[in-house]
Amino acid sequence: MNKPTPGPWVLQYCGIEGVAFCCGIGPSEEDDANAALIVAAVNSCFAINPSNPLAVAEGLPELVEALREASSYFSNRPGNWEVQLEGMIRSALAKLEKK
Repeated sequence: MNKPTPGPWVLQYCGIEGVAFCCGIGPSEEDDANAALIVAAVNSCFAINPSNPLAVAEGLPELVEALREASSYFSNRPGNWEVQLEGMIRSALAKLEKK
């Protein structure tokens, strides 16, 4: 498999050098949102695993499920470190599941 373009990626418009392009008759809000999503996803994956960002993208659903299970486990077993860890897990999940 070929290696992806190294990050960080930036959102640019047609005619300007960049990686995630927003092209067409004229950029729309939907084009902007799609391109911004791609840039954010790619940069996040590169931040976690610069040598294999695709592995991060493919592993995120499993990680989220593991965090949900761990959060549920620790919420039923209060204690000092468990409460702190459970809070960190809930915070991470909230960011990942933000709607």
